[in-house]
Amino acid sequence: MLKLLRSLIIIVGGLFVLLAAPTLYAASSSTQAVVQSYGTNEALETGMVVGLVKGNASQVQALTIKDDTTMQGVVVAPNTAAISLSSGSNTNQVYVATSGRYNVLVSNENGSIGIGDYISVSSLDGIGMKAENTETTVLGKAAEAFTGNANVISSATIKKIGGGTTTVAIGSIPVNVAIGNNPDQGDRKSTRLNSSH
Repeated sequence: MLKLLRSLIIIVGGLFVLLAAPTLYAASSSTQAVVQSYGTNEALETGMVVGLVKGNASQVQALTIKDDTTMQGVVVAPNTAAISLSSGSNTNQVYVATSGRYNVLVSNENGSIGIGDYISVSSLDGIGMKAENTETTVLGKAAEAFTGNANVISSATIKKIGGGTTTVAIGSIPVNVAIGNNPDQGDRKSTRLNSSH
């Protein structure tokens, strides 16, 4: 938090009296974010990673692997940001944060997530995972770890590339959202699984 202290000088009977004004607080720039409302034709949950609908900059949908370059942010509650922008015309609307620290739904599809790991979208639409070299866009960095052994809220069965299926755990962790290019792109072998949801 950034603490601002101001003083007030009053002249009383020719004397200067220095009074301390109330202490004001402002959130640091790393926690401030603007949240924008978008229309949607899907049932999107808080924490889902979303992207813009092609040809419609006012609508979002659960982000898929194929469209990771359209990443717009994470669905949040409208009261979680200092400033929320709404057009008022969206009847089915969700609020999307493009920066700041927010809880994101993630899976352990690409292994355990460690603090500081980049998060991208998994093969489960709208669900994040630890980024690998095949994604072009990342949502941000994990602020907490997720192994799939604790704080699990759901699970899903997905197909492996070589055949067969596996079950992945889904949880929610805070992520420092800062959408950008994947700095690890092309650096390591892909271990991605295919979705069967």
